Amino acid sequence: MSTTDPKIIEEQFEQSKKDFKATLDSQLATLKEMGIAVAEPSLAYDEAPMMRRAASGTSEQISASVHWWGVDIVMNNKLTEDIISGITGTGAVGGLIASALGAAGVVTGGIATVIGAGIAAVVALKIAQIKITNNGNGVHWPITWVQWAALLAAVPGGPAAILAAGALFLHPVRN
Repeated sequence: MSTTDPKIIEEQFEQSKKDFKATLDSQLATLKEMGIAVAEPSLAYDEAPMMRRAASGTSEQISASVHWWGVDIVMNNKLTEDIISGITGTGAVGGLIASALGAAGVVTGGIATVIGAGIAAVVALKIAQIKITNNGNGVHWPITWVQWAALLAAVPGGPAAILAAGALFLHPVRN
């Protein structure tokens, strides 16, 4: 049942945060048991998450934003359509993703390049899914911190390892 009562909404939000933290803690424990080094995440919530554009103007745009739950990579409709039609290739998408991640302060340098290339390969693999998902507003790719840890763990294997890891859980969502 839906409500507009701010107090109830706040209580539901706080409960959701507690539930998410419990799930996250159990998944982090599993990653640590596997020998994967992970930083303790912060569940601080910012009413207006910091968004920085890696590209601007009226053409292809991509951005990455950092949230309490993870990272969100957002592609506008122009970029989404250009990916679907093949006008924008995987290399260009990888560079755009790496730039967006760097601008958001998520990762920079060589790691951003490798992760950008791996995520771009996932994007290329999922063109049909992107086409079905896009409703004329572009798509975004939400990545939780646990999923992000799996991507980082795959970095030593290069973009192909990131593709293998990301293909399992990275999916486009409508903007």
